[in-house]
Amino acid sequence: MKKIILPHIIMFASALLLFACENETHLRLVPDQDGVTDAEQETADDAAVTAPDADTAPAVDEDVLTPPDEDTAGASCELDKECVDGGICVSGSCTTGCTKDGDCTAYPGTTCNTETHRCINETANDGACGDTRCPTGCCYAVRGFRELKCIIPPSAEYCGDCPQGQVFMDRDECVPAACSTGDALCQTYNAYDPRSACFACKTGDLICYDDPACN
Repeated sequence: MKKIILPHIIMFASALLLFACENETHLRLVPDQDGVTDAEQETADDAAVTAPDADTAPAVDEDVLTPPDEDTAGASCELDKECVDGGICVSGSCTTGCTKDGDCTAYPGTTCNTETHRCINETANDGACGDTRCPTGCCYAVRGFRELKCIIPPSAEYCGDCPQGQVFMDRDECVPAACSTGDALCQTYNAYDPRSACFACKTGDLICYDDPACN
Protein backbone atom coordinates (compact mmCIF):
# COMPACT_ATOMS: atom_id res chain seq x y z
CA MET A 1 0.00 0.00 0.00
CA LYS A 2 2.82 2.43 0.89
CA LYS A 3 4.52 1.52 -2.35
CA ILE A 4 1.40 2.54 -4.30
CA ILE A 5 0.81 5.89 -2.48
CA LEU A 6 4.42 7.08 -2.39
CA PRO A 7 4.85 7.46 -6.13
CA HIS A 8 1.60 9.51 -6.26
CA ILE A 9 2.78 11.78 -3.47
CA ILE A 10 6.09 12.39 -5.24
CA MET A 11 4.34 13.21 -8.53
CA PHE A 12 1.91 15.60 -6.77
CA ALA A 13 4.75 17.38 -4.96
CA SER A 14 6.71 17.76 -8.20
CA ALA A 15 3.73 19.21 -10.01
CA LEU A 16 3.08 21.69 -7.16
CA LEU A 17 6.74 22.83 -7.15
CA LEU A 18 6.74 23.36 -10.94
CA PHE A 19 3.53 25.47 -10.76
CA ALA A 20 4.97 27.63 -7.98
CA CYS A 21 8.16 28.28 -9.97
CA GLU A 22 6.27 29.34 -13.11
CA ASN A 23 3.96 31.63 -11.12
CA GLU A 24 6.93 33.29 -9.36
CA THR A 25 8.65 33.93 -12.70
CA HIS A 26 5.56 35.63 -14.12
CA LEU A 27 5.16 37.90 -11.10
CA ARG A 28 8.79 38.95 -11.36
CA LEU A 29 8.59 39.96 -15.03
CA VAL A 30 5.62 42.31 -14.74
CA PRO A 31 6.95 44.87 -12.20
CA ASP A 32 10.48 44.75 -13.61
CA GLN A 33 9.42 45.38 -17.23
CA ASP A 34 11.56 48.25 -18.65
CA GLY A 35 12.48 49.19 -15.09
CA VAL A 36 9.19 51.14 -14.61
CA THR A 37 7.08 50.69 -11.48
CA ASP A 38 3.29 50.97 -11.39
CA ALA A 39 3.47 54.38 -9.68
CA GLU A 40 5.91 55.71 -12.26
CA GLN A 41 3.75 54.42 -15.09
CA GLU A 42 0.65 56.19 -13.68
CA THR A 43 2.60 59.47 -13.45
CA ALA A 44 3.73 59.12 -17.05
CA ASP A 45 0.17 58.40 -18.21
CA ASP A 46 -1.14 61.51 -16.43
CA ALA A 47 1.56 63.65 -18.03
CA ALA A 48 0.69 62.31 -21.46
CA VAL A 49 -2.93 63.35 -20.97
CA THR A 50 -2.21 66.90 -19.78
CA ALA A 51 0.79 67.79 -22.00
CA PRO A 52 -0.11 69.67 -25.24
CA ASP A 53 0.55 67.92 -28.48
CA ALA A 54 3.09 69.94 -30.48
CA ASP A 55 1.43 68.94 -33.74
CA THR A 56 -2.05 70.00 -32.69
CA ALA A 57 -1.15 73.09 -30.61
CA PRO A 58 -2.54 76.30 -32.23
CA ALA A 59 0.06 78.31 -34.10
CA VAL A 60 0.89 81.76 -32.73
CA ASP A 61 -0.16 84.49 -35.12
CA GLU A 62 2.71 87.00 -35.02
CA ASP A 63 0.52 89.64 -36.67
CA VAL A 64 -1.74 89.57 -33.63
CA LEU A 65 1.19 90.20 -31.33
CA THR A 66 2.77 92.91 -33.48
CA PRO A 67 0.12 94.37 -35.80
CA PRO A 68 1.52 96.08 -38.89
CA ASP A 69 1.25 99.84 -39.03
CA GLU A 70 -0.96 100.14 -42.11
CA ASP A 71 -2.18 103.65 -41.44
CA THR A 72 0.29 106.30 -40.35
CA ALA A 73 -2.18 109.21 -40.56
CA GLY A 74 -1.41 111.56 -37.72
CA ALA A 75 1.94 109.92 -36.99
CA SER A 76 4.94 112.16 -36.45
CA CYS A 77 7.30 112.62 -39.39
CA GLU A 78 9.98 114.74 -40.99
CA LEU A 79 9.67 113.56 -44.59
CA ASP A 80 6.87 112.33 -46.84
CA LYS A 81 8.53 108.93 -47.20
CA GLU A 82 7.86 108.26 -43.52
CA CYS A 83 4.11 108.20 -44.24
CA VAL A 84 2.22 105.42 -46.03
CA ASP A 85 1.85 105.55 -49.80
CA GLY A 86 -0.43 108.44 -50.63
CA GLY A 87 0.45 110.35 -47.47
CA ILE A 88 2.54 113.48 -47.06
CA CYS A 89 4.27 115.05 -44.07
CA VAL A 90 2.76 118.39 -43.07
CA SER A 91 3.85 120.31 -39.99
CA GLY A 92 5.39 117.19 -38.49
CA SER A 93 2.37 114.90 -38.99
CA CYS A 94 1.29 112.51 -41.76
CA THR A 95 -1.78 113.51 -43.73
CA THR A 96 -3.46 112.48 -46.99
CA GLY A 97 -1.89 113.82 -50.20
CA CYS A 98 -3.33 114.39 -53.66
CA THR A 99 -4.10 111.63 -56.16
CA LYS A 100 -5.18 113.69 -59.18
CA ASP A 101 -4.96 117.24 -60.52
CA GLY A 102 -8.49 117.92 -59.35
CA ASP A 103 -7.23 117.73 -55.76
CA CYS A 104 -5.04 120.78 -56.38
CA THR A 105 -7.62 123.38 -57.39
CA ALA A 106 -7.07 125.22 -54.10
CA TYR A 107 -3.42 125.79 -55.06
CA PRO A 108 -3.31 127.97 -58.24
CA GLY A 109 -0.69 126.98 -60.79
CA THR A 110 -0.08 123.51 -59.38
CA THR A 111 -0.87 119.98 -60.49
CA CYS A 112 -0.62 116.68 -58.64
CA ASN A 113 2.67 114.82 -58.72
CA THR A 114 1.15 111.35 -58.43
CA GLU A 115 4.45 109.87 -57.26
CA THR A 116 4.95 112.23 -54.33
CA HIS A 117 1.22 113.02 -53.88
CA ARG A 118 1.95 116.73 -53.66
CA CYS A 119 0.44 119.64 -55.53
CA ILE A 120 3.48 121.13 -57.20
CA ASN A 121 4.52 123.48 -60.02
CA GLU A 122 5.45 120.91 -62.65
CA THR A 123 6.09 123.33 -65.51
CA ALA A 124 8.90 125.46 -64.06
CA ASN A 125 12.49 124.75 -65.06
CA ASP A 126 11.53 122.14 -67.66
CA GLY A 127 9.41 120.14 -65.27
CA ALA A 128 12.04 119.74 -62.56
CA CYS A 129 9.32 118.78 -60.08
CA GLY A 130 7.35 116.50 -62.39
CA ASP A 131 6.53 112.82 -61.94
CA THR A 132 9.47 111.58 -64.00
CA ARG A 133 12.18 113.98 -62.85
CA CYS A 134 11.21 113.95 -59.18
CA PRO A 135 9.49 110.59 -58.57
CA THR A 136 10.66 109.89 -55.03
CA GLY A 137 12.60 112.96 -54.04
CA CYS A 138 11.48 116.38 -52.87
CA CYS A 139 11.12 119.60 -54.79
CA TYR A 140 12.44 122.84 -53.33
CA ALA A 141 12.89 126.46 -54.38
CA VAL A 142 16.21 128.23 -54.61
CA ARG A 143 16.63 131.63 -52.98
CA GLY A 144 14.20 134.23 -54.30
CA PHE A 145 11.97 131.52 -55.83
CA ARG A 146 13.90 131.92 -59.09
CA GLU A 147 14.18 128.20 -59.72
CA LEU A 148 12.72 124.86 -58.64
CA LYS A 149 14.92 121.83 -58.11
CA CYS A 150 14.50 118.24 -57.01
CA ILE A 151 16.78 116.43 -54.60
CA ILE A 152 16.98 112.63 -54.40
CA PRO A 153 16.99 111.06 -51.89
CA PRO A 154 14.70 113.36 -49.91
CA SER A 155 16.33 115.55 -47.28
CA ALA A 156 14.54 117.37 -44.47
CA GLU A 157 17.16 120.09 -44.84
CA TYR A 158 15.74 120.96 -48.26
CA CYS A 159 12.20 119.64 -48.12
CA GLY A 160 11.02 120.59 -44.67
CA ASP A 161 7.44 119.46 -44.06
CA CYS A 162 5.54 122.19 -45.87
CA PRO A 163 1.75 122.16 -46.34
CA GLN A 164 0.19 120.87 -49.54
CA GLY A 165 0.85 123.23 -52.49
CA GLN A 166 3.96 124.72 -50.92
CA VAL A 167 7.70 124.10 -51.12
CA PHE A 168 10.65 124.81 -48.87
CA MET A 169 12.69 127.83 -50.02
CA ASP A 170 16.27 128.64 -49.07
CA ARG A 171 16.06 125.86 -46.44
CA ASP A 172 14.25 128.42 -44.33
CA GLU A 173 10.56 128.95 -45.14
CA CYS A 174 7.58 127.44 -46.92
CA VAL A 175 6.30 129.35 -49.95
CA PRO A 176 3.61 128.65 -52.57
CA ALA A 177 4.84 126.14 -55.15
CA ALA A 178 3.73 128.52 -57.92
CA CYS A 179 3.71 132.30 -57.89
CA SER A 180 0.83 134.37 -59.27
CA THR A 181 1.06 137.12 -61.84
CA GLY A 182 0.10 140.52 -60.56
CA ASP A 183 1.10 139.97 -56.94
CA ALA A 184 4.20 141.30 -55.19
CA LEU A 185 5.45 138.02 -53.70
CA CYS A 186 8.41 137.84 -56.07
CA GLN A 187 9.55 141.27 -54.92
CA THR A 188 9.27 140.08 -51.32
CA TYR A 189 11.19 136.87 -52.01
CA ASN A 190 14.01 138.91 -53.56
CA ALA A 191 14.04 141.76 -51.05
CA TYR A 192 17.75 141.18 -50.51
CA ASP A 193 18.45 142.14 -54.15
CA PRO A 194 18.92 145.82 -55.11
CA ARG A 195 16.57 145.23 -58.05
CA SER A 196 13.90 143.56 -55.90
CA ALA A 197 11.19 145.82 -57.35
CA CYS A 198 11.92 144.43 -60.81
CA PHE A 199 11.12 140.82 -59.98
CA ALA A 200 7.81 139.46 -61.20
CA CYS A 201 6.05 136.16 -61.68
CA LYS A 202 6.98 134.64 -65.02
CA THR A 203 3.93 133.69 -67.03
CA GLY A 204 3.91 130.01 -67.91
CA ASP A 205 6.67 128.90 -65.55
CA LEU A 206 5.11 130.60 -62.50
CA ILE A 207 8.46 131.31 -60.87
CA CYS A 208 10.16 134.65 -60.17
CA TYR A 209 12.39 136.31 -62.71
CA ASP A 210 14.12 139.67 -63.08
CA ASP A 211 12.24 141.63 -65.73
CA PRO A 212 14.96 143.07 -67.95
CA ALA A 213 12.59 145.80 -69.11
CA CYS A 214 12.20 147.01 -65.55
CA ASN A 215 13.82 150.39 -64.83
